[in-house]
This record gives sequence, C-alpha cells and structure tokens, in this order.
Amino acid sequence: MAPASWEFDYNLVFCCDTGAPAYCCGVTCLNYKAGTIMYGKFWNQTNISIRLSLSLVLACGGNAVNSVDDLDLDDLGYAGLVYEHQIEDDKFTFVEKPKNPHSCTVLVTGPNEHTLYQMKDALKDGLRSIVNVLEDESLVAGAGAFEVAAHSHLEDYKKTVSGKARLGVEIFAKALLAIPKALLENSGLDVQDKLLNLLAERDQSGGAAVGIDVTNGDTISPEMEGIWDNYRVKKQLFNLAPVLAQQLLLVDEIIRAGVQMNKKRD
Repeated sequence: MAPASWEFDYNLVFCCDTGAPAYCCGVTCLNYKAGTIMYGKFWNQTNISIRLSLSLVLACGGNAVNSVDDLDLDDLGYAGLVYEHQIEDDKFTFVEKPKNPHSCTVLVTGPNEHTLYQMKDALKDGLRSIVNVLEDESLVAGAGAFEVAAHSHLEDYKKTVSGKARLGVEIFAKALLAIPKALLENSGLDVQDKLLNLLAERDQSGGAAVGIDVTNGDTISPEMEGIWDNYRVKKQLFNLAPVLAQQLLLVDEIIRAGVQMNKKRD
C-alpha cells in the first residue's frame, strides 16, 4: 500500500472484481496483498468488495472486469486525482474529480460511535426523502398541515354518514390530530390551546394548508416556509393505521373469548 503522504494525479482508473488477478499497465500482479499498484497513468485497486467495485464504476465510468485479455479503452474510467490518506489508524483511498459521477462516498467523522450512528441515520433519512420525492414527483404540506386538513375533511364527510360508520369516521378524524399534538407537546407548548387555534385558522383559511410553528405554536403556511413531507409516507400512514387497529381489536376479542370459555368450564 502506498504511504499516506503520497498523492498521484493519475488520469485513468481500472478496477478488478474481488478475487480476480491484478493487472496494471502490462505488469501482471497475481494475488498481490498490498492491494494497490501504481504504474504509468493507470491505477489498479485489488482486494475490494463487489459493492465497492460497482461504486467505482458508477463514479468514474468504465467496467469492472476479471481479465485483461480483451481489455479495451472503453473499460477504463477517469479520475483526476487518486491518493491515499490516513485517518487515525485507518488508511483510505480517495478517488476525486471524476468527469460524470453517478456515485459518491460521504465520509462522516465524530467523537464517538453514538454520534456517528446519529449522523449516519440523519444522512440516510435525508437522502431517502430526496429519492422519494424524485420517484413520487409530488409533495405533501408538512408541519401537521396534512393531518389538520384530513381531519377537517373527515369532519365534513361525517355529516353525510349515519349509524356506527359515523362514529368510526369521527374517531379516525380525531386520531389524525395525534401528529399536531405530538409536535406541540415536544415543543413544550400548551397542546389544547394551540391545537384549537390551529383548527380555527384552518376553518378560516378557505382550504389553504395551515401548519404549526414549533418555536411559538403560531400557525404558518408550510408552502411559504418550505416544510414538506413525502407523499408515500402519508400514504403508508393511511394504509397501516387501520390494519394495526384491526389487529389490536382482534387480539382483544381473542382474549375476551378465552376468558369467557374459562368461566364456562368453571
């Protein structure tokens, strides 16, 4: 492995798949344990995982190959700078300045493992949210605005329903307010007072989205503030909540039936 202080301005990147012999610019290196060979303008990385080799192909172009018998220029990728850098006890190979990258690695550092896990989860969730937006091609107003709007709609729909179904609609509408209540409670605000103000503002808004400002509990426009939620997240909320409620009720019925059977036996 090259010393940590070395830097190479090599223009071509050629990566072999895991377990393949390592070749570099006409020089054959079978099962070379050092892992990295630099020669001419070629950089050859061996002993890497399949996932990493595919990531290098996405970042730098070219193809991951197992042999150089039919190697062509199209199999080579490009990176403006390839160098090795040591961080504490670990050595990392940095591949920078590709022409048209479709993959990247984010290096996260922190004082302890807990902080690293928190940062990793936050980064993963943020990137996943962006992917959801690109795939759904739609957004939903955040800051509790969607739940408040759904509650208002169900309250109006409840008037057209009679019997036990009306009670179910009313309970479902109230259950949707759990999200705004949680936002207010986590912000240390008066839940009942601010929630009533939010519902009143929604009724007077004429159908516009109205959300919660967690700093003071006042109403805001999520669209103006740039607060959005993923469409598929809200969709899953509506799909899973009724199913989970039915399963809980089914468990209660099974327990009740078992108690009644025991009483009859006694």
